[in-house]
Amino acid sequence: MQYFGGRVERRENFPQLYQLVDMTTSLDRRFVDAYVLGGLFLVIARQFPQAIAIYEKGIAAKPGEWQLPHDLGRLYFLELRDYENALHWWEVANRLPGRPHYLPRFLARLYTKTGSLETALELWQAMYDGSDNDWVRKTAKQEIQKLLAQIKAPALQGHTPPKAGR
Repeated sequence: MQYFGGRVERRENFPQLYQLVDMTTSLDRRFVDAYVLGGLFLVIARQFPQAIAIYEKGIAAKPGEWQLPHDLGRLYFLELRDYENALHWWEVANRLPGRPHYLPRFLARLYTKTGSLETALELWQAMYDGSDNDWVRKTAKQEIQKLLAQIKAPALQGHTPPKAGR
């Protein structure tokens, strides 16, 4: 943190950041915060390949931690606009204990974005059926209605339907 913070103030490029994070995570492979914060700092420094390497190293060392695939998915989604990889890593995170409650909504929206409308519809329907939270049910219902309209529109216009889910 001292290395990173001092360089933020001076607007430097962090030439040894990856090496420091890699060394720290090699000294203690089970230190999850080193992967989480190291990956985040690498993302902020726009060193995306190095951030990916640190997150993947952490996932290999601690496969049961939802934060690492979640953060890697966030990098792919927000910074790289690689929705297929974001979807993959958020699916991994979604299967792990302790994952954030919002992750199924992210997945459903990402399935929509990647053209897997039927899968997105199934996920929204499962959220609607399985929740007693009024806001979640209302949001799911709205998304279901939008998806049904999207699925029906090509059929009405004589186009090929959207690709099926995974």
